[in-house]
Amino acid sequence: MPPPPPVFPEGYGPPDGGYGFVVAAAYALNNVIIIPILQNFGLVFRDVLVDLEISGTNIAVIMNLNNAFGLALGLFNGPILRTFSYRKVAMVGSGFVFFGMVLTAYASSFAEFLVYYGIVMSAGYNLTMASFAYAINTYFSKRRAMAMGFAMTLTGLGPVFMPLLISRAMKEFGPRYTALLLAALALHSTVGAFLLHPVRWHLVKLSKGECVAVEGALGPRGRRPPLTTVAVPPAGDEDEAKADGLLEAVAEKEEGADKDGDAEDDVDTRAPMLTVRQRRLSGLSHRSGLARTASTDPTHTGPLGTTMWASMASIDSEALGGSMLTLNAGITDAAEDTANGHAGRNGVANGKAKEAAKSAKSAGPKGGILGAVVRFFDLDLLRDPVYVNIMLGLSFAVFAEMNFSLLTPFILADRHFGTQDIAYLLSIIAVSDIVFRFLAPFIKKACKQPVRVMYIMGLVMLITTRTVLIWCYSYDALIGVMVSLGVAKGLRTVYWVLVIPDYVPLERLPAANGLQSVTNGLIFMILGPGVGVIRDKLGDYNYVIMAINCLTALTIIMWGTEAVIRMTCAKGKKAADVERAASKS
Repeated sequence: MPPPPPVFPEGYGPPDGGYGFVVAAAYALNNVIIIPILQNFGLVFRDVLVDLEISGTNIAVIMNLNNAFGLALGLFNGPILRTFSYRKVAMVGSGFVFFGMVLTAYASSFAEFLVYYGIVMSAGYNLTMASFAYAINTYFSKRRAMAMGFAMTLTGLGPVFMPLLISRAMKEFGPRYTALLLAALALHSTVGAFLLHPVRWHLVKLSKGECVAVEGALGPRGRRPPLTTVAVPPAGDEDEAKADGLLEAVAEKEEGADKDGDAEDDVDTRAPMLTVRQRRLSGLSHRSGLARTASTDPTHTGPLGTTMWASMASIDSEALGGSMLTLNAGITDAAEDTANGHAGRNGVANGKAKEAAKSAKSAGPKGGILGAVVRFFDLDLLRDPVYVNIMLGLSFAVFAEMNFSLLTPFILADRHFGTQDIAYLLSIIAVSDIVFRFLAPFIKKACKQPVRVMYIMGLVMLITTRTVLIWCYSYDALIGVMVSLGVAKGLRTVYWVLVIPDYVPLERLPAANGLQSVTNGLIFMILGPGVGVIRDKLGDYNYVIMAINCLTALTIIMWGTEAVIRMTCAKGKKAADVERAASKS
């Protein structure tokens, strides 16, 4: 069974600042090195691939396998982060990237590029990104958007300077020794991994008002109903005795863990999501209007699965627009409330609690291997159609953007630009990108729109700018196009990493991100070779740009359709309520 989720001691919470900004800087350090190295694969190895007579289709396969393999491994992010701390995972990932780049520097065939760059480096990239992202989400709640904006702004420095460094290094050393230089730079990601302290070392004591805010509803903003959490009431004195014994066992287990030599990693190695049987029955009505439920099975036994966890309350960050951090409330108080016949912490009556428990229990996955897999990977997320729509839309948009970014050096080279000119144009994109990454939170605050709406605005800008690129061949015209691409990319990048946290609670975030990564991987594997085929068959990258724009537009269509359906259902429900009220009067 998976280990229990991270638990903050009563009255304590994440620092939401302080050392958290060091973690954000470590996140940026990793990104500023690793991401540009992968993005500039075409700039470094373009001439090598041409000399080896590797076709455009095979080049597309190499680049898309790099994306697909790492993303497919995302399904295991949750189990890996439950078993090991994010610091250890980040260190291993950094090593994979280093060795993968060294091996790629000496690759001399399509198969070797496929294995070294497509698989080894991809695995390392996935591990580092998952661990650093989980760390920064663990350290912040209310100020998460600020921390992410700070980290992503620093991240933008990498694409500014890396193309210029690569251009200079290639002139001095050639592509293969340049790749070795990049491998040495990638090893610096290990420094960032060492900075990922366990959050337990930096917890802060919450004031009484903050504790109330943690346990309270999200209602003050008026944007979504309060969190409703129910604890399954005990059947009698015998069950209460079992619960008391269970809590004592948990306390003893925690004391033993604290005495262990590796206790500093206890909190961090545990799952940020609850398994179906560990999870308290909770219904969270999101802005989408669709509630999620998870079941509790108090009869479940096992070395770790027997732990009954407290009801979870959510903090909705104003700046983030819905990203949540869940903190523990006291399970004993909840049990007393229900035992006395009163509503639970959030005002749910005993009868409703029993009824909800039965319905959730019957709706949950059955036992056996399939049920264990569903619980282990939290696959019940796929029962939420809104999450599935978000996931698929993001996958298409990410595929389009990643392929366009990786193919940009090839597109510019196809228009007879040299390595130095290409490096300058890529740096122009990066400069405008970093400026608007910094401005993105302020733009969102001024627009007062949800994260997904802001993300769609970025996608519309990307489609428009790519379309203009089709007709631009002069260097001067391309400068303006690159500036516009950077603006759209900066907005898209910041909002992209917030779309899923805006909808999914933190305890289920690694599972949700893992499923997102697997879906991305499948999309890259299925559609990736088609990008190269279009180039080889039609002989022009302009057709590739058109295909990429169509996939980006598909995301807008999917999410727009969801919004229309929601509005229609809301109007129908409102009309029914009015009619019902009129009939009663």
